[in-house]
Amino acid sequence: MANFSEIISMEQQCFITLAEHSKKPLVSDWPNNGKTLTDAEAEAEAEAEAESKNIGLLLGKKSGILDVDLDCIAAKALADVILPEPAVKFDRGSPDSGHYLYKATSFGSRKSFTSDKSGSTLVELRGDGAQTMIPPSVHPNGNKLSFTALNEAANLVEYADLLKAVNLPAACSEIAQSWQDGIRHDLAMAFSGLARKQDLNANLVMQIVQRICQINNDPEEKDRLNTVRSTFSKPMDDLIGYKGLVECLGQSAAKRIADRITAYSGKPTYLETVKSEVSGSNIINFGQFSDKANVTEAKMGSALAQ
Repeated sequence: MANFSEIISMEQQCFITLAEHSKKPLVSDWPNNGKTLTDAEAEAEAEAEAESKNIGLLLGKKSGILDVDLDCIAAKALADVILPEPAVKFDRGSPDSGHYLYKATSFGSRKSFTSDKSGSTLVELRGDGAQTMIPPSVHPNGNKLSFTALNEAANLVEYADLLKAVNLPAACSEIAQSWQDGIRHDLAMAFSGLARKQDLNANLVMQIVQRICQINNDPEEKDRLNTVRSTFSKPMDDLIGYKGLVECLGQSAAKRIADRITAYSGKPTYLETVKSEVSGSNIINFGQFSDKANVTEAKMGSALAQ
């Protein structure tokens, strides 16, 4: 396995000293006080209880590194299925947290993806203006960080492409957190239907649903996978996608998840999908009658019947 110094040079001025068992930088102007790794370690050793001092990595243009912070069990479990192969993987030995570091050619600011259901961050893309605590630092909970994979040959990424990719684990993590008895079958059908309409690969969707089942100890994993298979073999007009998400999770969560899947796919058809699928719900669109010339008895009758 490669060494971390082969991924990012220790001589780059992009390392900072963090407080004891903490993610907090020791200096207030830390974005502009990056040091080489050797200097950062020396600074830590000069402090009292030096062995407890942590090291942070400045992200974005400072180091050429972007960090995908996997902040929940689902995001960490789905990351290797969805995200491109990173140059570095590390974590604190728990299933609900992990980091993927990427060598990048373009950069941008921090972007967090949250869930209204849990109120917590699902996954986060960190770039310019952010820092990440790296091994062998000690997490505030007492666990020591360690590298789990180093790949010097990993491809360089563009910020926009990685941001696009992170949308999918964010969407799927929220689905995983809602994978409850009574709606799991319908949720699998709705997710796979929307995914197919957004041109996601069938094998990718199968892997995602399988991981979601495993995360939730779903005893009917085979049924969920058969649901995905049948969804990808049906005529497109027979698919239940966004409407099914609304029925399972409510309008707010469904829209957030669908928006993220659409951002990942890059296919600009989500609004058309929404209009066609909610037409059978209790939503009446009177915007079509803003033009008086468009008002007919037949059209009004059709809208009210819906």
